[in-house]
Amino acid sequence: RKILKILKENNIHIKTVGGKIEFSGSDVDKIISLYMSGESTRTISKKYGCSFSTINRLLKDNNIELKYSGLIYAIDKDELKKMYDMYINTKSINGAVAISGIPGNIIKQRFRSSGYKLLSISEVAKKNFANDNFFDTITPISAYWAGFIAADGNISIPSNTRQLSLNICLSIKDINHLEKFKKEVCFNGKIRIREAIPQACYLKINSTHLCNKLNEHYNITPRKSLTLISPSLTDYKCRVSFARGLLDGDGCISGGQIIMVGTKDICRFILETIKESNINTNATVRKIKGKELHKIGFSGRKLAGSISELFYADAEENCRLDRKYNKAIELIYKSR
Repeated sequence: RKILKILKENNIHIKTVGGKIEFSGSDVDKIISLYMSGESTRTISKKYGCSFSTINRLLKDNNIELKYSGLIYAIDKDELKKMYDMYINTKSINGAVAISGIPGNIIKQRFRSSGYKLLSISEVAKKNFANDNFFDTITPISAYWAGFIAADGNISIPSNTRQLSLNICLSIKDINHLEKFKKEVCFNGKIRIREAIPQACYLKINSTHLCNKLNEHYNITPRKSLTLISPSLTDYKCRVSFARGLLDGDGCISGGQIIMVGTKDICRFILETIKESNINTNATVRKIKGKELHKIGFSGRKLAGSISELFYADAEENCRLDRKYNKAIELIYKSR
């Protein structure tokens, strides 16, 4: 009834043959005229109550060359990102085609020209997958998660494959944080629960490309606990985000004190980031007795409050561990 109403409102007289729409001669001429004047097949199809592929076929049958230009198929960055996330999550371009009315080959061309990696045949066949390109570009969001992985994640090489794997295991109370990461990287696998005491939650992503980018941009390698060195991040916001990820993973916020544990270089990175923000402190990096790790501590509500404000005041929800964020905000409030 809805289609018939649309046809009636547009004074279109059509009939179907074998389930296919057959347009009158005047309708064909009008459709060609609309298309040649600049209207897209998607817009025309809505006017005629049919699919855009029907209009495409009509134009091809009448020897009209289809124009797949950026002017006709304009896609803004946010829309393209949503399409790509759907493509990654479903391992199919069909969903993006359905919501946009744009041919799949054009959407894939846009993915390539915008730096998005298309799934290989083997990746499409994988049961579990993620956005392998998440760490390709250094942003405050990717830098945060890299910092968190540097502290609380690890890269391994499973015995039955050459493919690298990213593993993150957290206390069950922080399962929401794993959910955040899973969403960010479009991972379709499960977060698993370890029932042993203490309970823990963990996820595993098999992706050599993703792990290689963590190494390339953030120096995160297998067996990094005692060897991790800080990355060379030129953007100040990315350095702050990376440092927050480190603190969320290996830091402690308690009372009027903040403590960070890690390699000597990582502790220095935290200290340099703090000093770069014009926060005065006499804190020094010290070796933990009997261990190969180092630590740095900041005591006093005013100092700890300033540091908390630096790392957490503007932290977005998808780039913070909630329970440490809450402690930091409380510390900021009490320091004023």
